[in-house]
Amino acid sequence: MNRSDHAYLGAMVDGDGWIGLEVANTSQQLMHWLLERFGGKFMKRGTPKKPTHQQMFVWRAPPETFTGFQCFKIQGRQTNRYSLQVLAGFIDSEGCISLDKLRANPRKGTCHPTWRPHVSIGNNDSRIVQWVASRFGGRVQRVSDKYTRWVLRGSPALKLLRRVRRYLVVKPDQVGILLEYNKTKAPGTKTSSRVQEWRLELVRRLQAMHHGIQT
Repeated sequence: MNRSDHAYLGAMVDGDGWIGLEVANTSQQLMHWLLERFGGKFMKRGTPKKPTHQQMFVWRAPPETFTGFQCFKIQGRQTNRYSLQVLAGFIDSEGCISLDKLRANPRKGTCHPTWRPHVSIGNNDSRIVQWVASRFGGRVQRVSDKYTRWVLRGSPALKLLRRVRRYLVVKPDQVGILLEYNKTKAPGTKTSSRVQEWRLELVRRLQAMHHGIQT
């Protein structure tokens, strides 16, 4: 097991795990990735109560996984060297990749709604959010007394997601949607109805991914 995998796993445990060592997530793809890299086992947890709810899976690590392992929940710090791998773990576990809708503004030359790249990470442990903000910029929002969120939007978000995509296990296709959308933007030119329809289709595909629907 290499140190990059350790960095990603550290973030995954900080986001969705507990020092047992266990990770819970709705992505079966992620469970197989953890199983392949670190061993252990995974299983289903509970039964979805509604058709729209996703099945939860739990991965449990073998004891040897703790060798050389670092995460906030163990020793309260991360290393700079593997920041992108750590960020990938946070995005896959506690992150949201989306396109924020912006209204048409004829004064700025936009006659149709547009969408802005958005990436965020939320957690009850504010150290995670502060760590991400200190290394990658963006804003920190206090949602409640216990919940804090990091947010990055626009071109900075797209630039960062392009860098981190190669390390994502669960959400690289979501980044791909944002990159595909960005190709439709041509500053200073009018947006054709065909391009607008394609943009709407990309937004629908991204929303379907959020609900675990294959497109």
